Amino acid sequence: MQDYKFNSYVEFFEYLTEEHQVMVSMLKELIQDTIPDTKEKLSWNVPFFYKRKNICYIWPGSVPWGKKTHPGVQLGFPKGYLMRENVLLEKGNRKQVRVATIHSIEEIENNLGAIVALLKEAKQLDK
Repeated sequence: MQDYKFNSYVEFFEYLTEEHQVMVSMLKELIQDTIPDTKEKLSWNVPFFYKRKNICYIWPGSVPWGKKTHPGVQLGFPKGYLMRENVLLEKGNRKQVRVATIHSIEEIENNLGAIVALLKEAKQLDK
């Protein structure tokens, strides 16, 4: 589905726009602070965070899926269908995955509590 493959996180990060770099760094730090000891891997060309199974991922809109891009940065939850409704979570046309699409650095800052709550709930689902 994608025409290229990043070989490392550095290669992925350098590909991003400057704003997406800052947003990804902020979200990654929140994940690592909220869910200590998570492991990280590039899957589908974006960082996934896991312990037992995939807990969440960060998909910047500047990394296309096929030829399709999207605005903002998505914080995705593979088991989102099991999570409580949250003002940030979107179902879209997905059966299981839910995403929080974040469009700016300020949006992360203004929704820190809601983002941390999502991460804590996703952590509990991984147990």
